Amino acid sequence: MPVTISISDAFDGGNGKLLKQQANPNDSSMIDVFLHIKPDVYTELEEIVHMQYFSFRASLNGLPEQGKQKVNYVVSNAHRASYPQAWPGTTVFYSNDVEDPDSWKRVQDTFYTQGNLSWEFEHD
Repeated sequence: MPVTISISDAFDGGNGKLLKQQANPNDSSMIDVFLHIKPDVYTELEEIVHMQYFSFRASLNGLPEQGKQKVNYVVSNAHRASYPQAWPGTTVFYSNDVEDPDSWKRVQDTFYTQGNLSWEFEHD
């Protein structure tokens, strides 16, 4: 059974939409997951729609016990963010246990190229 990834933003502050997933053309052991940031609600005071932050849960299905899966996450509309200049050098946070405040860590290596924000993560 191939590994599939589910993306959810159905929680307080969640903001991410799964577009597609596919095998990485350069690394057969990696899955590419393409996401979009959803825009915030229009604000009458500022008369604009903001779009900057994202937060989502990724769940892997079909991962064998003791198995690992490399995933390349790509936010393909990062260039449309309210402040895309913030992406170069940014980091992303992750946790394997959101109930444990000490479990949060950073992925230091993110890449902002051709309007896409991407990073790799190995799920286990």
